[in-house]
Amino acid sequence: GAVTWLQGRRLPADLLFLTTTSAYGRSSIYNRLTFRGRPVAEPLGFTARTGTFHLPDELFPHIRAFLAQHGLDPRTGFGYGPRRRLQFAVLAMRRLGLDPELIVHGIPRQVFLFRLAENLEEVLCEGARPRFRDWATTELAEEWRRRWGIPRAQRVIEWRDFRPSRYLSEVERQLTALVLHG
Repeated sequence: GAVTWLQGRRLPADLLFLTTTSAYGRSSIYNRLTFRGRPVAEPLGFTARTGTFHLPDELFPHIRAFLAQHGLDPRTGFGYGPRRRLQFAVLAMRRLGLDPELIVHGIPRQVFLFRLAENLEEVLCEGARPRFRDWATTELAEEWRRRWGIPRAQRVIEWRDFRPSRYLSEVERQLTALVLHG
């Protein structure tokens, strides 16, 4: 029932699908992901081999500061669009006289669709009411445990030594160091 931030519209809050990309090239994980004998992730194709993951994270505060000095809005976050890092990199490269083709890293990433509504095309193209997949969370969790969790726990012996209290202490130590030393 909330009103959208950008256009002030009231939209249904039904999540119809999810998308993701592989880390590098063809995904051996998403292409084998099944539930109840059916594929879960539908391959859609490959990216154009562009992006910013090959640029160091430490570079982006400098890019944002550079753009701000040249009168461009370097804000990020909700409402500013999903591809700000890419947009900032291209803008900065153009302003600096660099070839924007530097965003071409050459590594294709496979794109996947996780369909949550069985009639996704009818919903998107014709405004039909969604027929959501009947996937019980307990059934999904059990499938993960059987297919991936237990086999991995048997192969990765380091998991047996995991202690939540040690992990939380280490996270607290790192956060404290970050706050104190920047």
